[in-house]
Amino acid sequence: MKSFLTFTVAATLSWPVSAQTASDIAKLSDVLALPRIVEIMREEGLARSDALAQNMLGGVPAEWADVMQQVYDLDRMQDSMQAGVERVLEGQDPAPITAFFSTDLGARIISLELSAREAFMDEEIEAMAEEYSQTLAAEDPARHALLQEFIDANDLIESNVIGGLNSNLAFFQGLAEGGMLDPDLTQDELLRQIYAQEPEIRADTTIWLDAFLAMAYRPLSDDDMALYLDFSKTDHGQLMNKVVFEAFDEMFADISRGLGLAVASFGATEEL
Repeated sequence: MKSFLTFTVAATLSWPVSAQTASDIAKLSDVLALPRIVEIMREEGLARSDALAQNMLGGVPAEWADVMQQVYDLDRMQDSMQAGVERVLEGQDPAPITAFFSTDLGARIISLELSAREAFMDEEIEAMAEEYSQTLAAEDPARHALLQEFIDANDLIESNVIGGLNSNLAFFQGLAEGGMLDPDLTQDELLRQIYAQEPEIRADTTIWLDAFLAMAYRPLSDDDMALYLDFSKTDHGQLMNKVVFEAFDEMFADISRGLGLAVASFGATEEL
């Protein structure tokens, strides 16, 4: 998953679940390594937070790091993710998803995705992956087409674009709440500004996904990819995709709003 802005989390409501369902959800979270994914997202957000301050405030305030630690509070992020997973899975059976990712292939896929996500925190590695994906498209069109089919089957581009737009909207809403936007700016005008960014977000998302999947799944054979693709097309595979996107998109939006509020707070201090 990729979001246009980096992320933090506010606590969200949680729905009561039976003990058996809670156990099933815990198993699913473990096999999908969702707690580790949240940790990586926190690391990504903190690593990029200084750039946000530079772009929006013209520098990094002395207290910025402390505020970012609050915005990216790991416990709150984990709680928010867990609440989102529970909400999406309410009334659903996660056992078939857990079963697939408990196999050798499923566990290997998760391990490869985690390794690639960690590696992408290095901009040089991300750039190398982009070059590799371009080479793959030219020299192995069949493999490239398989990855594109995987992207389409999971609606990865549209889901990421929507998530990016929602995160940007939440960020600007945070700025507005903090008094950093023109008070005469209407909601319609704000939405027009946000959705004007859609082509750029789509282009960035496409490049990132091509590079990420080419690198992450490089050790998988075409047969392995075909099996994963087949699973992705099942109802259980689509549910897994919904769990990941909807749970984390809520988290991204909460984080983005927190970032907007933080920027507005420091912006107001600078004006004083």
